Amino acid sequence: MELPADIVSSKDARKKCCERRPQCTRCEERGLDCVYLPVKRRRSRADGITSQPRQKAPVLRCEPKTGAEYSWGQLSEEPCVESSEVALSTSSVSSCDTPDWGSSSCQFDLSEEQMDSRLFEQFGSMDEPGSCSDFTQELITTSTTSQPGLSSMLELPYPSFFNLTDDTQDRKLIHHFCTVLSHLIVFTEEPDNSFQELILPLASENSPVLHAMCAFAKGHLEYMGVQDSKHSSNFRVLAAEGVFSLVQQNCRYEEVLAATMLLVYYESLTLTGSSNMVLEHLRSAFVVLSSMPKSAKTQSVRFLEKAFQFYDVIAALSLAASPVSATPDSDHEYPLGLPSPKLTRTTFGDPLLGMTGDLWPILYRLSSLKALKGDLESAVAADQQSKVSVLRTEYEATSRAIENALQEWVPPILPKNITTPFEAQAGAQNSLQAMVHNSLAYRHSALVYLNRSIYGYPVNHPAVQTNCYLALKSCVAVISSGGPVNALLWPLFVAACEAVTDHDRGLARYAFMEIERRQGMINIERARAIVLHQWASVRVWDTVGSLGWPKMPWEKIRTDRSADEDEGDTCAMDLVLRRDAMTFTKTGQRSPTSCDTAMRDELAMLLVAGHETTAITLGWGLKTLAHNQVEQSKLRRNLEDAFSSVPPGSAPLASDILSTSIPYLDGALE
Repeated sequence: MELPADIVSSKDARKKCCERRPQCTRCEERGLDCVYLPVKRRRSRADGITSQPRQKAPVLRCEPKTGAEYSWGQLSEEPCVESSEVALSTSSVSSCDTPDWGSSSCQFDLSEEQMDSRLFEQFGSMDEPGSCSDFTQELITTSTTSQPGLSSMLELPYPSFFNLTDDTQDRKLIHHFCTVLSHLIVFTEEPDNSFQELILPLASENSPVLHAMCAFAKGHLEYMGVQDSKHSSNFRVLAAEGVFSLVQQNCRYEEVLAATMLLVYYESLTLTGSSNMVLEHLRSAFVVLSSMPKSAKTQSVRFLEKAFQFYDVIAALSLAASPVSATPDSDHEYPLGLPSPKLTRTTFGDPLLGMTGDLWPILYRLSSLKALKGDLESAVAADQQSKVSVLRTEYEATSRAIENALQEWVPPILPKNITTPFEAQAGAQNSLQAMVHNSLAYRHSALVYLNRSIYGYPVNHPAVQTNCYLALKSCVAVISSGGPVNALLWPLFVAACEAVTDHDRGLARYAFMEIERRQGMINIERARAIVLHQWASVRVWDTVGSLGWPKMPWEKIRTDRSADEDEGDTCAMDLVLRRDAMTFTKTGQRSPTSCDTAMRDELAMLLVAGHETTAITLGWGLKTLAHNQVEQSKLRRNLEDAFSSVPPGSAPLASDILSTSIPYLDGALE
């Protein structure tokens, strides 16, 4: 309600207006014209994510006059107004015409007298603003009967994805993607969520982008226990078929890239054992990106390229493989509107990389170092001296340069310098703190990876344990900030694998528990299970190393903790590894069960059968020997011959048993 200046300056102006229509009480008492300003539309997150421009809603104008004659004005299109608006007018028009939506128009078949009496009777009886009268309903019904296009404009707006599909289940999945997943996989949403703003408009009915979104959303829901007739793999197949069809037609590569990267998210975050598929999707995405000239890359393509670079580096570091892409651009591109970090290091953060934008090229070179080290070791094994000289020079120079770059790198803003510039925006403050601590976690975990996996330092080396603790501390700080915890799994996993002290492992347990609770992704549960398994197997791997067993693929399991090998087998895996260690000591060859698949199968059998099977087997063996004197005598003679140096009545030592070949004993062991 807007009052004239003389009223505004009075003391009464501070009283709340009764908002009676068409004339409020104070204006009626003073004989003033009463003007109601339009109700301003509240900003919504969904406003900026529609692929089609929002249609302007018609504004119905009611025009009271000072005399006894009142009339309806024309319906007009006015920007930024989505509710009924009352305005003054001096015109006297007895019909209602639609805006220029076509050649058709609608006429309200009401006389001026009917409008006079019914309009003010209904408006005067409204107890609260916005209540719906019978007269208003009649106007809406009458107008929409002759003009169907008006109906949808007078209803509540549908979500931006409502017209993507007619399938109810698909709509629910897209709703889950927009309202849940799109917020879990970005650091910041200023001004809007990038997935909703840039990727959602690429989806259309039966498009591969739509199917890939549904696969991602369905996979997330399946992990949380929501099941129905359609499995996420069905959507994945449809998305892959759609991508293949578009590639065959050599068209719409923006959609191809979007669908492919969404499948990367689906495979990485909601499935287990899909690393090969992730690499295949990344290779496909790189083919699309490398075939597009830089000038043809839209905002959506540049955003998807950033997602590709993130997963390319993380997959290479996690799988000890070379990155799929070639060397990234020297100028790391931030999203549109933000300057390159080589010119200005922004403190606003990147939706996908947070504040690690200028750290990412260093991580890329780090991910390539494992392959370079492998080439050097192969050349040394093949005794290729000239090649060894070249590769060793390159390896040493590159590794030292990466180490110096990691040690010197700092985020654009340090935690101690974070004050409270966003007191009115607590969410922005939390996001800023989370991004800063996330970037520090990446820095310290990268140093842990460099020192352990590249340099081969022991786990108790100060360079390993110091950065391990700082990385875990930064991970916990991300959680404590209340900001986003996306993209935190790799630094947490790397640091947790090398955690030795109870304090550091406690930090890791807490961090895993919290990000799993907040993100609800299966890859977090899988990583946590691997870490717990490694911690439980530490002592056995120390024993295996002391026996000279060849280095296993699980390098991160070994630690410097030395303990008596017979002290407390608390893990079933200990028994499997102990058996393999003894077999290697006796035969000098690795057991076939040392491969991952066979070892997992054996462990599963042991867990299902339980420890009782050993006792039962020994019990029945003794019972059988007691009733078979011939075999009992044969076993006794073999034992006496094998342990002839052992005094009568004494038990052989463990070293005597390990150094002696006894077919019966070896058979029992196996």
